[in-house]
Amino acid sequence: MKMHVFAVFIALVFVVGATSFVHRASLNAQSRMQDQNESVSRRPPSHTRQPSHTRQPSSTRVPTRRPSMTSIPTHTRKPSFTRIPTHTRIITKTKTKTRTKTKTRTRTIQRTTTRTTVKTSTPVNTSTPTMTAEPTMTPSPEPTVTPTPIALQASDSIEFYNEGVRDWKVNVNSVLRGADPTLAMQKGETYTINVTNGLSHPLYLSTDGTTSSEYTSGVSPTGGATTSLTFTVPSDVPSQLYYVCGNHPGMKGMIVIAP
Repeated sequence: MKMHVFAVFIALVFVVGATSFVHRASLNAQSRMQDQNESVSRRPPSHTRQPSHTRQPSSTRVPTRRPSMTSIPTHTRKPSFTRIPTHTRIITKTKTKTRTKTKTRTRTIQRTTTRTTVKTSTPVNTSTPTMTAEPTMTPSPEPTVTPTPIALQASDSIEFYNEGVRDWKVNVNSVLRGADPTLAMQKGETYTINVTNGLSHPLYLSTDGTTSSEYTSGVSPTGGATTSLTFTVPSDVPSQLYYVCGNHPGMKGMIVIAP
């Protein structure tokens, strides 16, 4: 905006200067023309000289005629000039008013009135109540869940190992069959049980689940197997035996003998 105003100002100065120059030149020309007109008007008129050799009769008088003077106007009409305004006024006004009013009023009135009236009347009973004995509930015994025994073959690869001191883990042909599972063996068959970490957990066969009632018939070695145990099932074996850890009584399981 400032550059535009400055350019307009320069143009106006140039126009004013040119106008002044033309006006002065016009005045000078008018002054010269006026001086020339005045010098012409002051010059004496010239008379026509008659020739001396012309003979005229004496009785005839020939008047001498003066030449007419041509008057030259001494005043020249000044040319009209167009006046160019020399002032240009540029006014730019910009007014921006922004007024924002935001009023938020939140008024929350919560009234809670709770009235509770409890009237209890107890009648007076003068009669003597008769006491009746409640029946005694006898809990029924929980059903015994007998796990399905895992039938072993003489050719199976059987491994006993432990994770902690809570139970035996039993692998049959490299497949984990559970913790302390029930095993099924047949009379006349020979089974080989590999014991892992047997030095800390020696393996015993027992008739009641304790090492004091060790079963030794057909068992090799006796007194706790540390690496492997071979068991050839005799014909007079009890129908139920146990395998147990010699150091941890909680690590034990059942062996069922099939006929």
